[in-house]
Amino acid sequence: MSLANSACSVDGCENQPIEIGLCQIHLSEQKEKQSRERMNFYGKPDFVRNPKSSMSYEKRNFASIIVSILIAIACIELIVALILGYSAGNETYSSSFRWSAAFIWWGSGITSAAFIFGFSQIIQLLHEINSKMK
Repeated sequence: MSLANSACSVDGCENQPIEIGLCQIHLSEQKEKQSRERMNFYGKPDFVRNPKSSMSYEKRNFASIIVSILIAIACIELIVALILGYSAGNETYSSSFRWSAAFIWWGSGITSAAFIFGFSQIIQLLHEINSKMK
């Protein structure tokens, strides 16, 4: 019985010792092909794309956690600055809205949040460059 004539199933190759090796080669080639197709469809994760990188998955995950924390701080700071700007402009002893006080809080809050967000993006880019260099 040849490999071309058989279905090369595990059950069909059990009784023939020569074809057992051929079936294993055939099945491993099929698994490798499926793995390549899966990687092409889904894409490779960062730690698979650069096998020379000595950085572990935990360190990469730690860097992404730092970036996420900085982005969250920037968003919270922006929201707090908007609220404080509105409350500073709408003080109780004044009958009209004080735009100057509101713009000071809003401007400083937006500027500070932009710097923190930019700093988080710099950390992320430096981390990606560092992982590509290794």
